[in-house]
Amino acid sequence: MENIDYDYVDKTAKAATQSVNLGGTFVYFLIGLGCAILVACLVLLIIILVKLNKMNNSMANKINVSSVQDKIGDLSQSVGCVFCPSCGNQYDASEKMCPYCKTKKMI
Repeated sequence: MENIDYDYVDKTAKAATQSVNLGGTFVYFLIGLGCAILVACLVLLIIILVKLNKMNNSMANKINVSSVQDKIGDLSQSVGCVFCPSCGNQYDASEKMCPYCKTKKMI
């Protein structure tokens, strides 16, 4: 074992160390890139969820407004007085027919 070429061993060790360092740098680059992509996806997901929430709230407000308008319409037909088209007498709007001639109320 006396004929060992120490220059060859030294050069091989340096080359192996350099390739390991380059590989480690590339792995760190890939990890950093993956983290950046993950953060970008999370931000995009949060933006989409916020927009969907706003859209659902506006749709819920529209539904609530229309249901309130329907209730107001129902109440307006039952509050006040109406005139009978047959006999002309005035009676309460909450009644379904004229109390005088028994004609059904026209809606």
